[in-house]
Parts: sequence; C-alpha cells; structure tokens
Amino acid sequence: MFSPDGSLLNIMIKYPYFPSPGVRVVVDEDSDAVLPCSPRTKEDITGKLFDWKKDGQKEKKEVFLYVSGLHYNNGRTGQDKQFKGRVSHFQDQLMNGNASIKIQNVKMADSGIYRCIFPHHSQTFNIELVVGEYFHSTTTAQCHSPHNVDIMNLLLTSAKLILYAAVFIYMLSLCSSSLFYMLPAAGLW
Repeated sequence: MFSPDGSLLNIMIKYPYFPSPGVRVVVDEDSDAVLPCSPRTKEDITGKLFDWKKDGQKEKKEVFLYVSGLHYNNGRTGQDKQFKGRVSHFQDQLMNGNASIKIQNVKMADSGIYRCIFPHHSQTFNIELVVGEYFHSTTTAQCHSPHNVDIMNLLLTSAKLILYAAVFIYMLSLCSSSLFYMLPAAGLW
C-alpha cells in the first residue's frame, strides 16, 4: 500500500483534497423529507440568500430560494412546478445558520441530487434524496440513523480520514526518520 516508489504519495500531492461524499437522506414515498444544510460559519442567515436546486437531466430545477425573507411561499415566483406548495424552510432556525428545507409528500420523482448554495460564502453542499422503491431496488444493505442520514457515508468519510493520517505519518517517516522516532520519546505519539 505504501511503497517507496511514491505512487500513493503522488496521488496525495496531486490531489491533496478529496471532497466528502455529501449527505444521503432516505425516506419512504408519501412521507416528508428534511434536507439538512448550514453554511460552515453557522452565522445568522436571516438577511442572506440561499438557494436549493435539484439536478435535472437538462437543467437544474429551482426547489427553494430565500432572499432576505422573501421566498416561494410568500410571493417569490420561479419555483419548479414539481415542488410548488410542498417545500418549506425553518424560519425560526435561520438565526442559527440553518438553511434546511422540508419537502412534503415526497415521490420517487423527487429522488436525486440537491444542491444547497450560499453565494455570499461561495459554498455549495450536495444532498442526495432517495425515495421509496428507488432505494430498495438499488441498495442491498440499508443503514439508517434516526434522522435519515446515511451512516455508511459517514463511516466511509471517517475511514478516509484515518487513511490520510496514516499517509501523513508515512510521509513524515520518509522525510525525517529521526523525527519519526523522536515523536514517541517526546510524548507526541
């Protein structure tokens, strides 16, 4: 796995950041789905803009747009007809940076990749919604948390972090073997 020829090290140098797989929300058809999203700063977003879009085959579908209090449920136009009257946000949680949305009465057609976009922070988060039979027909093992977050994706991300730590320690040992052996003696290991 860790060879002196540097093959794994070259990958780490060329691609130092591997994006996390995102979040998967799994729900039954005709139930409600909460798609979680918050900017990394967790700041008050009451006076900000955030936008939810669903990836479509030809173009992105407009799911929910919030601009300083104006949104599709109180006068803003432009929402895709697939979501009209079914999407809401958590107004009382905006001050905590919560831009999550709830889609009511989900259908299999709602399955797909959703993007939560914060233009003022240049941040975009991906959330996969999997509804009903679509999930059961494409997945052999199911692992759900009480909040419908896919635990397998969280475990995969944790495993990647452990691998990165191992690669870092290996790289450190190549760069300075004496430093590597001094870590336990100094109580740093």
